Amino acid sequence: MDKIDKNIKLILQQLREAHKKSEKYLAQQIITGEKIITHDFFNMALAFDNENLLLIEYELLLSKQYPKHYNLDQINFLEKEKTRLIKNIARWKKRQF
Repeated sequence: MDKIDKNIKLILQQLREAHKKSEKYLAQQIITGEKIITHDFFNMALAFDNENLLLIEYELLLSKQYPKHYNLDQINFLEKEKTRLIKNIARWKKRQF
């Protein structure tokens, strides 16, 4: 259990950092006369998918720590979602969407 607790703390720390990166891409109010800042779509998608991947990994760790709260279908879905996000992140890094 101690190893799982350490992993949970590490993922939560990484999640805070990932959220800060993705937060800069959130929609902002447009004020007349102010310069509009454009964002790189690939970097934005990479930031959001990295954050989502960490959330999935966090859920998977919780499913190991509290197996009574997760059924097999939920765990399988989380595993498939993790695989999908890993593939997407690789594509975003190569700018291949």
